[in-house]
Amino acid sequence: MKPFKTLTHSWKTPRAIHLPKSSQIALPSRTRRHSLHSCAITPGQGPARSCRDQYHWVDGAESLEKYTRGGYHPVMIGDVLNKRYQIVDKLGHGGYSTVWLARDTQQELYVALKVGISNSRLHETAILKRLSDLKPRTSSDPVASSGYDAIPRLLDEFTVRGPNGTHPCYATPPAQCSLSDASRHSLFRLEVARALSVKLVSAVAYMHSQGYIHGDIHLGNAMLKSPSGLNSLSVEQLYEKYGRPETVAVSRVDGAPLPHNIPEKAVLPLYLGNKAHDISLPETRLILADFGEAFAPVAGYRGTRPCEDCRSPLAARPPEARFEPLSPLSLSADIWTLAITMWKLVAMKPLFSDEFVTLDAVVAQQKQRHQFFDEDGNSTQGEYASPLLDEAFDAWVQKYRKEFNVGVFSQGEKTAFLQLLRQMLSFDPKDRPTAAEVLESDWVVEWARPDFERSIK
Repeated sequence: MKPFKTLTHSWKTPRAIHLPKSSQIALPSRTRRHSLHSCAITPGQGPARSCRDQYHWVDGAESLEKYTRGGYHPVMIGDVLNKRYQIVDKLGHGGYSTVWLARDTQQELYVALKVGISNSRLHETAILKRLSDLKPRTSSDPVASSGYDAIPRLLDEFTVRGPNGTHPCYATPPAQCSLSDASRHSLFRLEVARALSVKLVSAVAYMHSQGYIHGDIHLGNAMLKSPSGLNSLSVEQLYEKYGRPETVAVSRVDGAPLPHNIPEKAVLPLYLGNKAHDISLPETRLILADFGEAFAPVAGYRGTRPCEDCRSPLAARPPEARFEPLSPLSLSADIWTLAITMWKLVAMKPLFSDEFVTLDAVVAQQKQRHQFFDEDGNSTQGEYASPLLDEAFDAWVQKYRKEFNVGVFSQGEKTAFLQLLRQMLSFDPKDRPTAAEVLESDWVVEWARPDFERSIK
């Protein structure tokens, strides 16, 4: 095998993002999950938004300009959807939907209720049904069973009509947090990261065995199941334990009254989880979420899709998405993004820098290769060179794991882990292992699987 020269990157200190004072809203002091939203909307991610905001900016909320015909449905705390689901709090939002914690008043349990933009089709419900119906035969292998268990169960689906149109909705069991949120400024203990890796790979292996590509694997779509005992809490008890919904009044920049198709208050997402270092092995009950990009590549739902339709974050997209844009997207694309996700489970920094990355920048790095490497692939940057894989592992995995006292890799485990990642990150998709083969790799069998088995006892 040639020296692994392709996994090089640079890490930079993020630049501060400054917003006009006139467009900022002071938030309540209690901590919730926050994120920044730019005025640029990815194509296909719902109605376009003008950079001339109509509403004052609310940090942590969805784009308020998308409350328009063809966009979000206005939902408020206390609303009851489908004469059954009482809205209790907000769990999150995306380009296609908002997600709410709701109380099923018929079954007396909590659900995650996804409310899509109007006149859209949440095709993932069909995939969730198929994956639930295709339960594998009883297996003595707990790894195989965990893959099926990681697929969310579809509890209900319906539509709701509102001022912005007709919106598809569906309910699943709620999750407490994403692994991305849990690991923000924190690291998983090594035994926890191993167990989560096995469960994530097994979920992908199950999907692949049923002929489906997930299409968007990252820590934001890997969730931990809701805390035990959640359903036994009344709404008031839930508020006492986790806090009441945090809301911010919505107002127009021009001072005009709000139209009827936008909520009066923006709701900030509730966080039910722990920080990564506080998560124990028994709590590693994984859910693989968001099947909005999933499809069956061969004679299946949605048919074949070209690589150029890959919707993974730019920094995580497999090379064929750029260099073979018209070739069919295959199961191997998931293996590439799975490798990057496994790295992030143990590392403080991503394998490929995702700061301000653009598609043009990815290509420019290839065209300007001679400025950074000689003909043999050796760096010409001296002390300014980005670290190679082994060096990056020591800098962004071992160093921080030792500093935070969450467990470091032995030399043998490091070698096995990096060997697996190199295989999963092969430039040619045909050279990547299958998810089932990843489960049989030295690192999984000798190091990760024992902690997985401890987690399910």
